[in-house]
Amino acid sequence: MGRSRRRKSGWVPLGLPVHSDWRPRVGDSVVTFSPAGDPRNRSTSLESAYVPPQISVGPLLLSDFIAVASLTDEQCSALQKELGIPLTKSSREEIDAAIHRMAAMIALPERIPGWDAFRDRLVAIIESGQACLKAAQQFVQMTHPSSLGKDKPKGALSVDQAVKTYLSLAGLNDSIVDIDIAAILEACQRGLEEVEPRASKRGTKSNIAL
Repeated sequence: MGRSRRRKSGWVPLGLPVHSDWRPRVGDSVVTFSPAGDPRNRSTSLESAYVPPQISVGPLLLSDFIAVASLTDEQCSALQKELGIPLTKSSREEIDAAIHRMAAMIALPERIPGWDAFRDRLVAIIESGQACLKAAQQFVQMTHPSSLGKDKPKGALSVDQAVKTYLSLAGLNDSIVDIDIAAILEACQRGLEEVEPRASKRGTKSNIAL
C-alpha cells in the first residue's frame, strides 16, 4: 500500500472494517471492490475503494468519508499523565484509528448495518445457493440422456425417456450445467459462524465499533 507514483493528489480511499483495528501500511496488499480500476492509472476514479484481500465479514467505512484530526502532542501528554504510562507511536495510531471509527459511526448511525443484518444476508445467500444447486441437479436429472441406456425399456418409452431421447436427438448431448458456488457457500458459512454470536449479543448498532 502506498501513494501512487502517477498521482500527486491524495490517497485512494480504503474500506476499513469497523470492528477491527486493522490499519493500512506501506507494502500491504489491497484489492479494488468498487468500481474496478487500477489506482496507478489516472482514468480510475478517486472514489474507488480498496480493502485488504483477507477481511472478516462486517461493516466497512470509507477512510476519507470524514476528516478526524489526530491527537495533538498536548493531548497525548495529558493522556500519558492520566494513564501513568508512555504512549508509543503504535499506541497513538491505534487511538487515532479508534477515534476515527467512532466519529464515523456517529456520522453514519442509520447507514451502518448491524450484525443481525449481516447474519440475515449470509443466511439468504446460503439458502439461495442451496436452492440453486438443487434446481440444477433436478434439471440435469430431467434432461441428461445418460440414463437412457441403463433403463432398458420394453415397449413404449416413458415420458422421461421420450423427452430425453428428443433432447438427445436435438443435439444437446454436450450441454453442461456447471454451477461452481461451493467456495462462496463455504465462505458465507464461515462468515455466519463469526457473525452469529455478535448478532445474538448486540442489541444496538451503537456498540458495533467497540
